[in-house]
Amino acid sequence: QGCLAVAGARLTNRLRIKAFGCMLRQEVGWFDETENSVGSLCSRLSTDALEIQKVRVRIWSSISTVILKKFSSKLMLI
Repeated sequence: QGCLAVAGARLTNRLRIKAFGCMLRQEVGWFDETENSVGSLCSRLSTDALEIQKVRVRIWSSISTVILKKFSSKLMLI
């Protein structure tokens, strides 16, 4: 799971960088809307990427668990 944690952290970092880049490319008027205030944008950068990372880690953990269980059950038959 150490590799999954590193991969998840890198994914989170890449998502934050891309999201921040998209925010910077918006028109000036976009920042005047209340849902695009500084606090809201900072919150999005911190929480959205983490939520995606959590889902990804759960999926990969489930997949690896299933693969390991199938592999170990086949080894027991040998």
